[in-house]
Amino acid sequence: MDNHFKNLHKSTVVKRIQRLVNGNYIGKRAHFNGMSLKPLYNITENGLLEIEDYLSGKIIRKELKCSNPVHDLGVAKIYFKLIKSRSLNSLKLENEIQGIDHGDLSEQFDPFKRLNSDIFLSLLIENQEFKVAVEYERSHKESGRWSEYLLNYHLEENVDVVLYVCDNPTILKALMRIETELAQRYTQKIYFCLVKEFFKHSSSATFKNISGKTFTLNFHDYDYQQATNALVAKTL
Repeated sequence: MDNHFKNLHKSTVVKRIQRLVNGNYIGKRAHFNGMSLKPLYNITENGLLEIEDYLSGKIIRKELKCSNPVHDLGVAKIYFKLIKSRSLNSLKLENEIQGIDHGDLSEQFDPFKRLNSDIFLSLLIENQEFKVAVEYERSHKESGRWSEYLLNYHLEENVDVVLYVCDNPTILKALMRIETELAQRYTQKIYFCLVKEFFKHSSSATFKNISGKTFTLNFHDYDYQQATNALVAKTL
């Protein structure tokens, strides 16, 4: 709410959202967060049609509802911080990568599309582009599945860096154990960070690989709306 309705009273926000529901631009359903039922909103086909001209390409796949809202909300929070990244060249969520044809630019997203990356992040540093995959892990998976994910990232030559934001130390340690084995054969391009550390400082976030080498993201000190406008202007 803070990102889209900044400085507005909750009652005003509720009225605006209800107008969108009444106009069939967004849908509303209930979601149980473990303690209580919370409203969960999703865009409708009618709403998607209204914003189609403002998207970065042609819609080729419609994903109107998320299957894991808690995970996706976590990814969204990470995205809203990443949009302030210094040297930011491009930033795409999984839904944009999978659901939009970006024309001549589509090829650069192919590795991230194959691997279902949560976020595609492109940084332009000293005229060199770094293509980064960002993954948010909030629940434990079978070791075999994680091994497959990490191996596939190592095999993708067009993914320069992989950043894992882990919900808790248990997940982080499990991923690092797998990466320790893979690093005997592959370049150490996968870095890890706890989610609380990622949000700890407003000006930066530091990830580490299994050798202790760091990858630091630095952030501008401006609000989401300014960053969004600048990114949209660059895309259009």
